[in-house]
Amino acid sequence: AMLAMFLRLFPLLASLLVVALAESGGSRTPEPPGSCVAGIPGIPGHHGAPGRDGRDGEKDSGVTGSKGEPGVHGSKGEAGERGAPGKLGPSGGAGPIGPPGPRGSKGDEGGSPAVPKSAFTAKISSSNPPAGSPIKFDVVISNDQGHYDPLSGKFTCVHPGLYYFVMHAHVYKHDLCVALIKDGNRVVSFCSNNIENKYANAISGGSVLSLKAGDKVWLQVADAYNGMFSQAGYRDSSFTGFLLFSD
Repeated sequence: AMLAMFLRLFPLLASLLVVALAESGGSRTPEPPGSCVAGIPGIPGHHGAPGRDGRDGEKDSGVTGSKGEPGVHGSKGEAGERGAPGKLGPSGGAGPIGPPGPRGSKGDEGGSPAVPKSAFTAKISSSNPPAGSPIKFDVVISNDQGHYDPLSGKFTCVHPGLYYFVMHAHVYKHDLCVALIKDGNRVVSFCSNNIENKYANAISGGSVLSLKAGDKVWLQVADAYNGMFSQAGYRDSSFTGFLLFSD
């Protein structure tokens, strides 16, 4: 590279040298005819070809510079793939009551409403029941609801309402007085004088009672008037009760 530079500068240096020599010899005797005289310096030559690259500098890292300013916000990227479903969150609170729904279609016809029932009939299997206690009509004819107890002779009200009770009795050789009792209180009495009659006769009597749940009703004969008669398959004495209207 230095040689090329020297070759480019050589003509200029030569011209300058000639001029300097000419100026230094101006007081000398003119040269005789035919002698050589230096001419005008020539035009500078063209630039030579570029030199080769220099050696690499030292590779030591410089001092870390200060943090630069944040860059410009980039454009929105493309949506990523759908992630896996997350865990079920906690239950929310109850929402407000919604508006009423539309009216439904007419349903099937229902059955009859449940009607309270209570009824019984029972007869006595022996004659002359003891006085002062309920007559035990011990042969049950009908007692589907079980409201009459043949062991005690008492009816117990389950459905409050109006009931009808009736007694049919045969009388033979003795007088008979039968009382309808409600919770220990005599309601009505039915009597027959038959002490001198050689033939059996019959009496009947009944009453409507207003009962509440738990009330008890029974029949009872008076002292010395217990001529109630029973002849199996021929003459019977019976006690009947049933609900007329429930409350």
